[in-house]
Amino acid sequence: MTETLKNSVNAPCPHWNPLVQQQVFRRLMNAFAYPGSIETISAPPGKALIGVLACLLDAETTLSDPCRLVSEHDMKLLSAVCADPETASFIVMPGDHDPDFIPRIGTLESPEYGATIILQVDQIGEGDSFGLSGPGIQGSRQVSARGLSHAWLMSRAKWAQEFPLGVDFILVDGKSVLAIPRTSKI
Repeated sequence: MTETLKNSVNAPCPHWNPLVQQQVFRRLMNAFAYPGSIETISAPPGKALIGVLACLLDAETTLSDPCRLVSEHDMKLLSAVCADPETASFIVMPGDHDPDFIPRIGTLESPEYGATIILQVDQIGEGDSFGLSGPGIQGSRQVSARGLSHAWLMSRAKWAQEFPLGVDFILVDGKSVLAIPRTSKI
């Protein structure tokens, strides 16, 4: 029995259930296939962030949570290795906090080593809007997120200017996710 499965038996929240994690993963893959689309995930109210992390992380991945959005209890269940934002594969930050680090953007030989930045926002589908275009988007799409600092979008433009290098964004509110892969233009 894997460590995650053992932990899920003792965990009270459904996002530790492997079947729920598979459902969340499918929703995330759909969000990445159709950037800017809002996907509702099956997680308890206000626990979408943990639901996303539970399906993406394991003991082999690195996670940076400099603002401590994830409780100590959930960090133990995630089993991820803690790292600095500059070296982590996954970074969790509040969307209204301006970026104060430079994440991994990968290399030309291994662009897949670019970080995934998961931003906790107040509400997806409300607030300031911006346009997305690129693969998976017919023409362009307007998206909005309340609680997302414009500084993230400006920094992302710098980090993704030398495609295929860059970072992927996942915006998370209490119940939904929205993906902005490095292939999308803002």
